[in-house]
Amino acid sequence: MLAALPNLGDNGANPEMTLPLEAARFEALKKLAGERFGEITPAEEEVLRLSASAEDIDTPESEDRPEVRAAFLRWLATDKDVAAHIDPLGLRVENATITLALDLNFSKVPFPLRFERCTFQGGLCLGSAVLPALSLRNCKAEHGITADNLRVQSSLFLRKLEAKGELRFPGAQIGGDLDCAGATLTAEGNALSADRASIAGNVFLKEKFSCSGEIRLLGAQIGGDLDCSGAALTAEGDALSADGANITRDVFLREKFSCSGAIRFLGAQIGGNLDCSSAGLTAKGDALSADGANVAGSVFFREKLSCSGEIRLLGARIGGNLECTGATLTAKGVALSADKADITGSVFLGGGFSCSGTMRFPQSQIGGDLECSGAKIRALMCENMRLEGDLIWTGIRDPKSSFLNLCGASVKTLRDDTASRPARGNLVVNGLEYRDLAHHEPSTETHHRKNLLAPQRPLDAGERIQWLLLQDGPAQEDPQPWAQLRQLFESKGDKRGAKEVEFAFRRRMAESKPWFFRWYEKGRLLIGSLALNLFFDLEDNLVRILIPILILFAAGYAVFLPAWRMGVFVPTQSDANAAFVRGQPLPRGYPVFSPSIYALETILPVIKLGQVDYWAPDAHYKQVYWYCSYPIVAGTRYALTILGWILGLILVTAITGRLR
Repeated sequence: MLAALPNLGDNGANPEMTLPLEAARFEALKKLAGERFGEITPAEEEVLRLSASAEDIDTPESEDRPEVRAAFLRWLATDKDVAAHIDPLGLRVENATITLALDLNFSKVPFPLRFERCTFQGGLCLGSAVLPALSLRNCKAEHGITADNLRVQSSLFLRKLEAKGELRFPGAQIGGDLDCAGATLTAEGNALSADRASIAGNVFLKEKFSCSGEIRLLGAQIGGDLDCSGAALTAEGDALSADGANITRDVFLREKFSCSGAIRFLGAQIGGNLDCSSAGLTAKGDALSADGANVAGSVFFREKLSCSGEIRLLGARIGGNLECTGATLTAKGVALSADKADITGSVFLGGGFSCSGTMRFPQSQIGGDLECSGAKIRALMCENMRLEGDLIWTGIRDPKSSFLNLCGASVKTLRDDTASRPARGNLVVNGLEYRDLAHHEPSTETHHRKNLLAPQRPLDAGERIQWLLLQDGPAQEDPQPWAQLRQLFESKGDKRGAKEVEFAFRRRMAESKPWFFRWYEKGRLLIGSLALNLFFDLEDNLVRILIPILILFAAGYAVFLPAWRMGVFVPTQSDANAAFVRGQPLPRGYPVFSPSIYALETILPVIKLGQVDYWAPDAHYKQVYWYCSYPIVAGTRYALTILGWILGLILVTAITGRLR
């Protein structure tokens, strides 16, 4: 066991806690300092003791921070003779005040620099310096830090740093993390500048980090996360600028992160997610700009995020989802711009999402769904959007105040419900292409809470026609939406629905004609529509065809029976007619008249029962009762024949369709 050494100084250190090697270092440092500076203060002697120790000594915090000369620290950091006596833990300074600027520009320091609870009254200069590590914990930098092109082999710690003025690290190379957790930065312009910096690890601006100036990371290379969770950024203009930055992992602006200025990621490369969940963005202009950014993961604006400015994602590439579930966007103009964005996953605007402004997705590519279930949206602009999944427009809150523009868009399935449709004139579907339409029951809170769709209703032509008529007047005359809807019904085998759509479009086109032609066209279309509806009703159910046949049969029997009794019917063949007129018996084998068979054969002329060809109303019959007159009986016969042919054609068509 090593023997205890005698007291090594007046600094109050326990001699039993000092190893021989540390004691030798301490004595050597004191000797060198005395030769260099003469008298050294107790505070400077404490620096020597800490720097010589192989233990990470935890010095208690003290409000008294005695002065340590900047020249003294510079000598310790740069003198080659001193370096041999500094422990590998590094040069350690605690509870000290450095009144003048500590200038280590272009210095190559062979050991870490560690400052704790120190006050730099004159600034800290580390331009082009080379260090193994640098740590400023609970320190104050009253004139900022200048460290352009600094090279730190491991991490740079600025935890709980209080800085007035700019922290400059442009072009710096940091082999580990840049850790500013809990720091407070105050500056008129730039508060933290790390343009073109290369940081192998993470950048931490979290744990109640606050900044009143701009944070600049333009073109920076970050090998880990950019974590600003819980930070508070205050700026008049740009608050966080990371244009062109390359961030290997995630960007976190979450957990009550707040920012009153603009956040910029223009052209940035983000290897993970961009997570702004629960953030508060209060900038009045551009709140967050990520035009041209490439986000390999998802973008999260969810969990009660609030934003009063515009979120810009113009031309951005997102490898996952764009999730705005539960967010509140209060910008009165454009609230979210994603023009020409390429989103591999889905876009979620549900779960209580609210937007007071316009959301733009023109010419964007979305590989999944665009879900708006339960949302409150003032305007959704999707011109020429390409959506591989479904557009879900159900459970919309205050739908009459919404505007939905799908001009030229392409979607897989458009899902909506009647209650969620915009007011007349607030829907644009010209050029919209879809594979299918789905109409759902009204959504309930249970559906929204469990993220479920309400049950789907059968596709109804009349209901979809009303949907198209929600467009502005001139847009209703565009034939493309009508043709698209008709083709959908035809593809589903719904001929009646297809005809209803066609008649509705023709009626709409008739509105633009002069009044005479308009009423003529409407009347013609009404008759045609009624006739087609009757045709399809009978064709859909073969049993229904029997009903009009029975009605016609009863009508014919009611006319032909009394007419026969009154002598209106006579044989058509000459010999039988002559015998009938003379009251003689008919020739043998001549069919006897039967009102029921006559009526049935008249209605079904393709069936020959030996009545219609052998008996006919007598044109010379002298009228006794009007209902037995020749015009009535003959007219009934002709009418039943025509209607019979129509019903026969319907019957043949229906049977043929069933067989197919």
